Amino acid sequence: MSLVDSETAKQMCEDAKHALARGEADSAIGRLQQALIFHPRSADAKMLLGIAYAQKGMMDEALDALEEAVSVSERNPVVHFNYGSVLMKVGRVLEAITQFEEALRINPAYDKAKAALEAAKKQWGEQMYMPPSTARPHAPTSHKEEAATTKHGGWFGWGKKK
Repeated sequence: MSLVDSETAKQMCEDAKHALARGEADSAIGRLQQALIFHPRSADAKMLLGIAYAQKGMMDEALDALEEAVSVSERNPVVHFNYGSVLMKVGRVLEAITQFEEALRINPAYDKAKAALEAAKKQWGEQMYMPPSTARPHAPTSHKEEAATTKHGGWFGWGKKK
């Protein structure tokens, strides 16, 4: 990829941001698809494409684009925040919590991620929330163990085991 291609992709991303701000998701999607031709690994283009798809209600496409953005730019807290935001919109709250936590691990001062994490935890319910590192202490070794573990309350600890 040449410097010209990179600059062209950046300009297309800027144009797409303006289109999104005006509510013109279709225009943004077209620009971002073109930007990805010039710079196929652009995390910004993939992230913005995910946002544009979400604006149109195309949630599967939005999640796919944002997942790709995370894979290309794992250390970008804004990508994790936006991925978490779309996960919230589709009701995948626990996964969203993980994304907001990752955004804050990368940038502890990221206020939007802090607010989103608080809202997600509130929605999930404090009695049901456990940090991902403690949510499932070990994977079951058999289907019987899986059934025994989940039969009376699941991995998250609510309910009683007999």
